Amino acid sequence: MMNINKKSIQKYADVYDNEYRGTDGEKVEIEMKRVLQKQRYLRKKELVKIGRWKSKRPTRHYISKENDDLTVKEITVFSFRTKS
Repeated sequence: MMNINKKSIQKYADVYDNEYRGTDGEKVEIEMKRVLQKQRYLRKKELVKIGRWKSKRPTRHYISKENDDLTVKEITVFSFRTKS
């Protein structure tokens, strides 16, 4: 049985961070953080990039015509303004 405490959590977090460093996922994360520091919304291309970073399987949903630039911008502006 594994002990779950602050020290063990930090150990596993460090292992994860070391394995994640330099990956495509880290590059997308850094890029999206920069985008969101400049603007408080996403465009469709950014939504697709984040979606594919998290899960490639539902790509057809990310790129669907219902997710046009204006819709993605309106929804993400609204989402980022909420407090919870």
